[in-house]
Amino acid sequence: MEELIMKIIELEDKAQEIISDAKKADSELEENIAEKTKELEEDIEKRAKKREEYLKNVEETETEEKIAAIKKGLDGKIAALEDKYKANREAWINRIVENVIGRQMS
Repeated sequence: MEELIMKIIELEDKAQEIISDAKKADSELEENIAEKTKELEEDIEKRAKKREEYLKNVEETETEEKIAAIKKGLDGKIAALEDKYKANREAWINRIVENVIGRQMS
């Protein structure tokens, strides 16, 4: 009978040890999961910042290219207007003078 009681106590001690090991393993697993989660969150945040910076650079480059194209187009139009002014300046001045003088005489 005493041997049976000792066996039960021994089994109880082993069961307590198993439970303690399981709790320890569970705690370590939770810590590991928390650590991995934090690492993943940091990695995702870094990648998101890199992507954001990349997209910002692409957008800035595209915007600069569009601005340059618009300026080039405007420069061409301004040059064409200046050329037209140079070519027609005298004729326009004469026409304006004729219109002013012609109206004053009427």
